[in-house]
Amino acid sequence: MPKPKLNWRRIAGYAAIAAAIFLTVGVILAGRDLPPPPGQQPIILKGGNVSAHRMKSRAWSFTYDRAQTSADGTIANIDGVRSGVLYKDGKPYLSITAQHITVNTQTFDFTATGDVHIEYIGDKGKHRRSFDTDLVVWANALRQL
Repeated sequence: MPKPKLNWRRIAGYAAIAAAIFLTVGVILAGRDLPPPPGQQPIILKGGNVSAHRMKSRAWSFTYDRAQTSADGTIANIDGVRSGVLYKDGKPYLSITAQHITVNTQTFDFTATGDVHIEYIGDKGKHRRSFDTDLVVWANALRQL
């Protein structure tokens, strides 16, 4: 009695179909046991320093009591700024204290509100000038207060 011939094409076809089903089911079930991604929560910081830098020098720096960033990190609300410094050509130029500052973390522009005190510190006391206000806007690209 002759041996039956194996049909290799049919076996290869069944193997290809089985592999396709296995891969499809694996892709569908791949992420089922993972927890959902965390929600977009703001970050709250209590006490610290924050600063902005230009390409070759510093722009400004603040010491604060509390800060909160937006969920995407583009806006920071900073409360209780005790000692802030604005720099001109990399050297301290103005000091600032404020109740509240809102910073755009992409452009480094900020708006200070509440009791804001600005003092000129450029000449080490030769020309002591200062003013108090309730609103200050800093445009970082223009370096203009």
